[in-house]
Amino acid sequence: MHLCDNRVCINPEHLRAGTVADNNKDMDAKDRSRYLGAPKGNKWNRSFTTAQIRAIRNYRSAGWTNEKIAKVFGVTAHAISEITNGKRYSDLR
Repeated sequence: MHLCDNRVCINPEHLRAGTVADNNKDMDAKDRSRYLGAPKGNKWNRSFTTAQIRAIRNYRSAGWTNEKIAKVFGVTAHAISEITNGKRYSDLR
């Protein structure tokens, strides 16, 4: 486990042995996640209402970035990308 949270760090003094579970607990405690920009406890694939899906697509059509939209809805930019690219909620147009 990296104690300094710097992925390119190779200093052995910044490493500690631990299980995957230990590493995940450490990540959660530091509010770091692989889900870019997602608030703690929020997964990218949460449910959205039809109105929210349409709003997300409208924001994107208006030129908003996925990152900016993600902050509005409290999810990841990846979640917004999945919606705007039709990979999720493709039945809602």
